Amino acid sequence: MSQENSGPDFSDTSLIEAAGLTYRVRRPEAINQPTVPTIVMIHGYGANDGDVYELVPYYDRRLLIAAPRGPGLYSADPRGSFKWYDMDLQTCQAEPGAPDQNLPLLLQSLEALPSSVNLEIDPSQFYIGGFSQGAVMSLVAVSARPELFTGVICHSCPYSEELAQRLRGAADKLRGKPFFLAHGMNDFLPIAEHGRKLAEVLREIGADLTYKEYEFGHETSEQSRRDMAAWLNPRLK
Repeated sequence: MSQENSGPDFSDTSLIEAAGLTYRVRRPEAINQPTVPTIVMIHGYGANDGDVYELVPYYDRRLLIAAPRGPGLYSADPRGSFKWYDMDLQTCQAEPGAPDQNLPLLLQSLEALPSSVNLEIDPSQFYIGGFSQGAVMSLVAVSARPELFTGVICHSCPYSEELAQRLRGAADKLRGKPFFLAHGMNDFLPIAEHGRKLAEVLREIGADLTYKEYEFGHETSEQSRRDMAAWLNPRLK
């Protein structure tokens, strides 16, 4: 996921269970109000809940950060290798409706997250985001429950007409909702143009879109992580 070789920082994180999903969470550094801002970060195909923690050092320490682990096993990699649904890596496409296989489980676990971490989540500051397949799951979730999420971060998201139709189907409730979309234009997967296609759909439905392109592949970089944080941090109350 990252251009750097150093691993993610797991300090101050812990594993919890929330309604059938395992999460790696980092609690806010200081809790000075009854509810806390939160971002849920969803990993990609074959990755794990720890991989997305390379983004954490850039985010405001007031955030509760929760990274769910995909319920499907992708491989026996000792680091942990999981998935949210099956897909063809040659095309980055899945069978119609594939994300729905675990969407109810994800949404149910998000509803249970406050009691699992013993914190009240501020519903006006509840963000979701993901990388690659995790970005698809984020968009599927916000299309299904647009009222639940304040904003969305997507990095290196595969595009499909099915995903576009889900977003269009929720257009009335997604209009004006903030989205941050990032994409590497040298992606080694066949999705180099997918960011532009997705951006076109989000603009069409009237989302409040920030779109960034980068000269790298299927990964994040220090610049893209800084850009994500610069988009998210100032929105916190």
